[in-house]
This record gives sequence, structure tokens and C-alpha cells, in this order.
Amino acid sequence: MTRWLSIVGLGEDGLAGLSAAARARVDAAEVLIGGARHLALVGAHPAEKLTWRTPLTATVGDIAERRGRRVVVLATGDPMWFGVGVTLARHFAPDEYEIFPIIGAFTLAAARLGWPLGETETITLHGRPLDSLTRVLAPGARVLALADSGDSPRAVADLLVRRGFGASQLAVPARRCAAAPRRRGPPSRAPTSTPSRSNADAIRGRRCRACPASPTTPSSMTAS
Repeated sequence: MTRWLSIVGLGEDGLAGLSAAARARVDAAEVLIGGARHLALVGAHPAEKLTWRTPLTATVGDIAERRGRRVVVLATGDPMWFGVGVTLARHFAPDEYEIFPIIGAFTLAAARLGWPLGETETITLHGRPLDSLTRVLAPGARVLALADSGDSPRAVADLLVRRGFGASQLAVPARRCAAAPRRRGPPSRAPTSTPSRSNADAIRGRRCRACPASPTTPSSMTAS
């Protein structure tokens, strides 16, 4: 079967950061699917445009109804690393889709922190209980975690203190491609203010634009 479904990872630079092959899929698309932010990065395009519905499986059904058309799903970074590519791969056969990843949030965060990615725990908090972080907490552990919302950094800091890791360093990049973490320091000194709506959206792990930091979030953290 001809691969009719393309899953394309985008960065903050939008189409400019795509490979020639990925850009060609976007340009030729008959249907574009993604979040409002992703669709905005594409700009004017004659394709039919669909935004993600809740639950996500509703949009998976929309995609299936368009089987055989040139469908492009716009994702963030590497779609197969806690991204929408994982969900789509469960619903469509491998010979139906192709994936075009770019550098994702974990790789960017590790590079900026100087952490060997192979020696760093990675986890997502999106749609998962905060306590899932506890499985990777250990003295000296390095953890990158994708945040679930703008409230995640404070919740992670509180969890670290309760679990006896209050001296851990916590860094919170505000955007996936931020030049440096927004905040860094022990959870006990983490800011108490609530992020603005724009920052909360930027930190959302499903969009992969945020990297919270702590011994357990994709931001960054080192457990002491």
C-alpha cells in the first residue's frame, strides 16, 4: 500500500526547519491535521485543516475516514518520543504511514544542560499521575520530564521535597527552543507564582514545547 499518511515533526522555526522530503509532504498535502499552533506555523495552505479533538481517538477516526488521501499530521519534534506518532502507529499499519522527526525536546534539553542523554531518565507527565515520577527518583539521578501543564513545575517541586529530594536542582525552560532554562534552583526556592496562560501552554508536554526540570520532569533536574 502507498503510504498516504505522513507524520511530520515541527520545531519553533516551522517549515524552515524541515528536510526537503518532509517539506514536500506538507506542500502536497490534501489534509493537514494538528494543533492550532502547528497549523499556524504552516500558514496559508489550500488543504483541508483539522485540529485535534477530545478524546484524541475522535481525530484518529477522522484520519481513518480520509485513508488514501494525502494526509499530513503535524507534530512537535520527534513524534515517536511520547508524541502523537505513538498513538497513530497503534491504529494504522506500518505500510500506511511515514514519520519525519526533527530534534525533540529531550535532545535539546540534554544538549543545553550538558547531560549525556543515554545516562538520563526521560518521562512524560502528560495525562499521567504525578507519582509516576517516583520510579526514576534516586540519588544523583538526572531526569528530563515533559510537563502536563503550567502547574507541573510547582507540583514536581513539592513532590521532590516530600520524597526527600529537596536539594535537587530544578530547571524549567519556558519554551521547547528556549536558549536557557527559565528557572533553576532547589525546589525549596521554586517560584510560587502561577505561570501565565501563554507560559502554561508553552510548558505543555503534549505539544513538546516545554522542558520542566527536576529529578523527574523534562525540564531538567538532578537528584541529590
